[in-house]
Amino acid sequence: MTQEEEETLIERITTLSQLGYGLTNAKLKQLAGVLLHELGRKPDNTPMSNTWLYGFRKRWDDRKVSLKPRALDINRAKLTTPEA
Repeated sequence: MTQEEEETLIERITTLSQLGYGLTNAKLKQLAGVLLHELGRKPDNTPMSNTWLYGFRKRWDDRKVSLKPRALDINRAKLTTPEA
């Protein structure tokens, strides 16, 4: 992925995080595969490899790019109201 594509992925991850949805490593790889497919850079939407994942996490070490959904379950439940 190019740096611009990875920045787009970071934006999507940040948006999901703000909405209370954490990502496992498997979901992160899947999201990246879908993004590349949408951009026409990959023939299918299969998940990225573990090698890509570890490199991605190392390149973006200063940003938290993966959160376990379990940690957000309580906050999501507390903030789920008709107003929200």
